[in-house]
Amino acid sequence: MITKDERRKINKRNKGRSYSTEKAAENLFCSERVGTMGHEDNYNRIFSIETKTSQDPPKSIQSWMDQAIKNCGEGKVPLVYLHKLSQTRDKDWVVMQVGDFRRVFEKLLELSDPRKTLL
Repeated sequence: MITKDERRKINKRNKGRSYSTEKAAENLFCSERVGTMGHEDNYNRIFSIETKTSQDPPKSIQSWMDQAIKNCGEGKVPLVYLHKLSQTRDKDWVVMQVGDFRRVFEKLLELSDPRKTLL
């Protein structure tokens, strides 16, 4: 059984991890960190960002991403399009590596109106 002191240490460590991930998202997405329970973690004019840290994300996501990378043509960006059966297509997901997303996102920013900011 976990003692109260051990539980406090675990909670403190988890808050630190969450903070690190929220700060990383803030930098990546040019966003504002909120980090309040029950609300979005980060936001900008385009995205409402919920950050997650996982020691063991689903293995299927990694294998799908590996397959997308392996089959990706020269000069293209690998991504995984995930559809849940019996769900409308508007609720499907797109998964891509953050480095690829960053490059695409920066390119979109270059093409947008330079007078506008994301905040």
